Amino acid sequence: MTVSELIANEFAQTLPWPLCLDNRKSAPDAPAVYALWCENQFARLIGNSNVLYIGSTLRLGGGTDGSRLYSYRFSPQPHSKAMRERTQSLVQAGHTVLLRWIEIPSEEQARTKERELLALHLSEHLEYPPFNGKRA
Repeated sequence: MTVSELIANEFAQTLPWPLCLDNRKSAPDAPAVYALWCENQFARLIGNSNVLYIGSTLRLGGGTDGSRLYSYRFSPQPHSKAMRERTQSLVQAGHTVLLRWIEIPSEEQARTKERELLALHLSEHLEYPPFNGKRA
């Protein structure tokens, strides 16, 4: 099974981008592995993929300011700002982008799952998802 298929099958919880940034209470205030997912597949070095980004977090959503979705909405940090801008460019170009996630029992397990998915993506396509850059 490809990483795109795994995420499509396992990450059943979804919210559209950018709606997920303003509806962060709809996402769990819990550890999670998440992916930014484009409905249209795009070419990679080898094959095609729907996966724009794979990440993990201690708190995906919830009502407080410390969640990952809060940082993606409001943080001036380079990673958050780049994620907003790059994803918004895709949405403005007519692509459907979804935030997909799966809750994980602990932050350590979430980070392990993230590393496994990134390694699988790298082995399939010889590169990381485009918004992950060179990070492993």
